[in-house]
Amino acid sequence: MYISSSSTVVSGIKNIGFCIVFYLMVGRFLLGKDMPRAIWRGAISFGLVNIPVKLYKATRDKSISFHLIHKECKTPVKYKKWCTKCQKELADEELVKAFELAKDKFIEVTEEELEGIKVKSTKIIEISNFIEIRDIDVTYFSEHYYVAPEEGGERAYGLLFHALAETGSAALGKLTLRNKEYPVVIRPGQNCLHLTLLHYFDEIVPTDELTEIQRIPETSDRERDLAKKLIEQMKGEFRPEELKDAYREALLELIRGKAEGAAIKLEKPAEAPTTVDLMKALEESLRIAEKKKVTEV
Repeated sequence: MYISSSSTVVSGIKNIGFCIVFYLMVGRFLLGKDMPRAIWRGAISFGLVNIPVKLYKATRDKSISFHLIHKECKTPVKYKKWCTKCQKELADEELVKAFELAKDKFIEVTEEELEGIKVKSTKIIEISNFIEIRDIDVTYFSEHYYVAPEEGGERAYGLLFHALAETGSAALGKLTLRNKEYPVVIRPGQNCLHLTLLHYFDEIVPTDELTEIQRIPETSDRERDLAKKLIEQMKGEFRPEELKDAYREALLELIRGKAEGAAIKLEKPAEAPTTVDLMKALEESLRIAEKKKVTEV
């Protein structure tokens, strides 16, 4: 009897321990309370002015990743580096990097050759020119960072911040990060400077490659008037706190429920409606929007 009770207690403690660990992990994941760390230190340089700064990532990756395990024994699986021709597993020293020039035609590149063409790391963000903020096409935006002043650079940092904000300008320059050179734009945010890595010109897909948008379809004056009225009725403030990842929340709820042994209810995804009569859809949408606005007031 004593042994049975002890084993039950031990089992209960294990389950409680698992739940505590699970909620700690999920809580840390959701709140993202890890202290931000500077990923780069250097200086912004324009003219004869040098501003010592550091960069912090402006976003956190909260995507949920899975491990593949063996269904039978619940053990993580590993992938082998397998040669399909020799039918054998390869060691790391037997592998080389190669660029596929054509089918089954490869150009080998050694680590020494790659090292030789790496951009030498510099600790200077050299500003080349200043542009109007409104001239920046956001399609070019890639990764975002916050710029903070290093000790002793606060006054010069503030000078650049206010000068950019008061002139509606942004600074274009180059930054060496992880042995690669990136074009960057620096612009004033709400309470600090923001630095954004930009895509290169040849990385952007030209719209003329998309046959569906070579010409914007014509619409009637009545349709445009209704659409503009609907836009005015639905206008509101941008509230970023309302942007929530419904899939991630549902996935966490699924994991939480399975961890606690709860029954999982699966819902069928809703099908996207199709618009047949554009005018009728606009008029009905406007009626609903007006009714909603009156209700909110």
